[in-house]
Amino acid sequence: MERRDFLIASTMAVGAASRAFAQATPTAAKLDRIAIMTYSFQRLLKAPGQPESPTRTLEFFDMSQMFADRFKVHNLEVQHSHFASTELSYLKEFMARLAKTKSRVSNINLELGQLSISSPDPVARTQAVDLTKRWIDHAIVLGSPRVMINQGALTEDNKAIAIETLKRMTAYAKTKNIMVGMEPRGNGA
Repeated sequence: MERRDFLIASTMAVGAASRAFAQATPTAAKLDRIAIMTYSFQRLLKAPGQPESPTRTLEFFDMSQMFADRFKVHNLEVQHSHFASTELSYLKEFMARLAKTKSRVSNINLELGQLSISSPDPVARTQAVDLTKRWIDHAIVLGSPRVMINQGALTEDNKAIAIETLKRMTAYAKTKNIMVGMEPRGNGA
């Protein structure tokens, strides 16, 4: 192969590869539909109640910057326990950090331990409703359109109480224009 033929073939191959890469690279519109859960970075996050560790190098308020810079993603699904406070000033400071990266909270994940819609204890179910209502109110401040609850272990035996408890949560959420979601989990957990 002559040098000229090699250069022409190489240029054509690079052009074809760059066109293929451009088609495979997600567009901004596609990335707008993607969110990253802060829980996915639990090991790196300096989170409230977590032991200090050399691997915990990421500040909670810096997550939106990291997601935007590294992944070009501007939607965060935030674990409720990653907020060190629910004071209005703290939430507004968090929102100001999101605004700098043109990011937003798309979901707040509520992991309330034994407090769930399927708890056999009526007091625990009521506490789950009360805490969910408070987080629905926080979702409004944070601009999140939804909260996601952990439904606990759903069974045929607790189906009726779980539905009734979920209805109480969603009735309140509807008055605030917030959606309540759940995620399917194995083993009912």
